[in-house]
Amino acid sequence: MNYKLRSLVAASITGALMLGVAQQASADSTIDIVNALVAKGVLTEEEGALLTKGRSGERDAAEAKSKKQINVVNKDGLRFENEDKSVSVAVGGRIHADYRNFDHGSNDKNTSGNTANESDTFDMRRARINISGQLFNNYTFQLSGDFAGGTTGNSGTGSTAILDQAWFNVNYWAPLQFRVGQFKVPISMERKMSSNSLDFLERSLHDSLGSYEDRGAMVWGVPRDGITYAIAAVNGEGNKNRNDADSRVSKPEIQANATVNFAQLMENKDAVYHLGVGFANGDISKNNNASGTGTIAAAADNTFWLAGTNSLRTEARGVNFLKLPGLISANGVSNEVNRQRFAVEGAAAFGPVKVASEWMRNSFSGDLTATKDFDADIDAWYVSALWNITGEKFADFYKEGIFTAVKPANNFDLGKGGGTWQVGLRYSHIDASDFNNSTFVGTSVSNNVGRITAANTATSTNTFEAGAWTVGLNFVPNPNTRFMLNFIQTNFDTPILIENKLKDNEKAITARAQFTF
Repeated sequence: MNYKLRSLVAASITGALMLGVAQQASADSTIDIVNALVAKGVLTEEEGALLTKGRSGERDAAEAKSKKQINVVNKDGLRFENEDKSVSVAVGGRIHADYRNFDHGSNDKNTSGNTANESDTFDMRRARINISGQLFNNYTFQLSGDFAGGTTGNSGTGSTAILDQAWFNVNYWAPLQFRVGQFKVPISMERKMSSNSLDFLERSLHDSLGSYEDRGAMVWGVPRDGITYAIAAVNGEGNKNRNDADSRVSKPEIQANATVNFAQLMENKDAVYHLGVGFANGDISKNNNASGTGTIAAAADNTFWLAGTNSLRTEARGVNFLKLPGLISANGVSNEVNRQRFAVEGAAAFGPVKVASEWMRNSFSGDLTATKDFDADIDAWYVSALWNITGEKFADFYKEGIFTAVKPANNFDLGKGGGTWQVGLRYSHIDASDFNNSTFVGTSVSNNVGRITAANTATSTNTFEAGAWTVGLNFVPNPNTRFMLNFIQTNFDTPILIENKLKDNEKAITARAQFTF
């Protein structure tokens, strides 16, 4: 190629560079064109280097600028992220507005005992703000608080905001991750699900035997798609309590869980065949008077056998139907009660139909006196079925051992239809009858409130065994909104006194309007 032609080409390219458009796009395309001309011999390497001089610098500067640029997207809340998504922060929340209506007879309006919890009422079940994010691809975090007040609803202690979760996670290798803070402990499939994606308004009676959010450290991971594991050392209280309201556990509770989805292992994307096992071991205290005030007997009434409580409430958030006995600390006798938990979970989803079940046992053992010990179990289980009438596949909403919220194939639009409709059925059962015996009577027990005898069958507010049927209908117009309607009937093994009348069941209709952002 002669000098004049090369000069003409060089001048044309230089003019194109001076005109410019988007800086980074122009730099990239110009360098590509010059390299092609050099490769074809149209330009010498020296001429090519001269023409592209400075353009590489412009490209590098544009790339550096794009990494600093913050984009705003609406995904899992309002998310702020840089161009390569290595750093992101999301702000979200949830509002669960409930209504509960109980089946009252015409003469059931006297108030005594447990009646406050069986009132027809509107309730702000949850009002949470959540901040979550990612730093440098390998660190994630979450901070959330609930402004709806105490977790015990009508029997709560006020409208104080509650810390829900506060943790950060280190993930350099998916099979081996580390999390520390206050987080969901791993022992139960139902508890690990978000309240935004539950099949029914409330978790089952089985949930009382697990743990809520707890404080500690956890090693967990996903060795391969379809397999998860987690091992956590936590306080063992599991009820989001303040640091100064602990259950005086002398050492951390160890919890472990492992799950496998056989459908993923078989590369079946239309189904879920989930199986999991869990175990926990730790010691709780007989005396849970965290404030350090009051007599031993008064403190012992708060022996927290379960997740930060010694009583159970119906799924409809009605009466407290079971209160476990309180234990008194005695000189020369260990103040510790050993608690072991054994859990099995399973779920099968075929297209739009899902069946799930869990079973858990809490085993307690300890000394009441120097010559008297005890060994008692509480068993609970549930089985449930849910059908997406509109056809959405549950397998599309299953990730790392957890079912997430179902999203409609088409959002609802007035006059055009859309949205997801679901119908479900669940039965749950709990049996604490081991505590209904003469072992828990005497100077080592602060009260006999729990035991059922011939003398108190007409006045008891306690039963040690109960089962609950729940029928549910859900409508999900879009990923951010859900409306739920449940009918719950809880059957008590022995009648309990509710509103001055002995009843062998509680019936309720509950409803929820749910919004997440």
